[in-house]
Amino acid sequence: MKALTPREVQLGELEVMKALDEICDRLNLRYFLTYGTLLGAVRHQGFIPWDDDVDVMMPRPDYEKLIAYLMEHAKEIAPLKLMHYKTNKKYIYPIARLVDTRYWIDYHGAADYGLGLFVDIYPLDGCGNTPEEATQIMEGSKKAVSMIDLAGRDKFYRSASGGFVRNVAKFAAYCYGKLLGANHFAAKLDTQGKNRPYDSTYVNLTTWFTAVKPFRKELFDQVERMQFEDAMLWVPTRYDEILTQCYGDYMKLPPADQQIAHHNYTAYLLEDADACVANRT
Repeated sequence: MKALTPREVQLGELEVMKALDEICDRLNLRYFLTYGTLLGAVRHQGFIPWDDDVDVMMPRPDYEKLIAYLMEHAKEIAPLKLMHYKTNKKYIYPIARLVDTRYWIDYHGAADYGLGLFVDIYPLDGCGNTPEEATQIMEGSKKAVSMIDLAGRDKFYRSASGGFVRNVAKFAAYCYGKLLGANHFAAKLDTQGKNRPYDSTYVNLTTWFTAVKPFRKELFDQVERMQFEDAMLWVPTRYDEILTQCYGDYMKLPPADQQIAHHNYTAYLLEDADACVANRT
C-alpha cells in the first residue's frame, strides 16, 4: 500500500465529492457544503490548506432519498460505496459517508470498518420552533454520541485528566457501549432525527452533537454554485451568516499552531483494490 500525502488525500476526496454532486443533480436532490468545507470554499476557493475531509449537509427529506438510491444502486456506483449503519454493522456513525473503496483509511484509535477516502454527508434536521426547544433537542444527543464514541474505539483508553472513580465509570460505559454496539446508538439518533419535521423554524445536525447553535431554517432555503478547487459546488446563498454563526470572524486565519488537520488517520492507495476490499468486507 502507498501512503497518501495530505494533498493527495484532498484531491481523492474531491473526486468523491464530484461524483456526489453529479448524483444529487441528476436526482434533483439538495445538498450544500458545510463546516470547514464551506469555509474553504469562501476563504480559499477550495480546501483549507490543512483540512483533511469534505463535509456536506442535506435537508433530511433529500438525505433519505439519497440513502435509498445509493443502497438500491450499490453495484452501479462502484468503486464508490455507501457507509451507513443500515448497510454495515461495523459502521459507527449516525451520518452517512460516500467512500471510494480503492483506498483504505487507518483511523487511529477506531476499529476498522472498511473506510476509504470519503465525504461526510450530514442530515439537516428540524430542530423545533423556539430557541429553547432547539437547545433541548441538541442537548439530548450528547449521551448517545458519547456512547458511539466509546463503542467505536478499538480498545479502552483511560482519561488522563480523570481520577480513579471517573475512569471506572468510563470503563463501565465503554463495556456497555461495546455490548450494544455503536450501531445501536447510531440507529437511535437517526430515528429521532427522522421523526422530527424538517419544516420547522430551526434546523441543525441532531444526529451528532455540535457546539454550533441551531440555525434558522431560512438560512438554507436558497443555494448557489461556488468555486471549490476545479469544481463548482452548491453552497447556501446566505453563507456569510452561517459561517459567522459557526466561526465568528471566519476570514481571519487561525494561529499557526492551530493550522492542523482535525482527524487522526493515515490514508493509503490499495495496490490491488478489488482483492483488498473483498478481504475486508
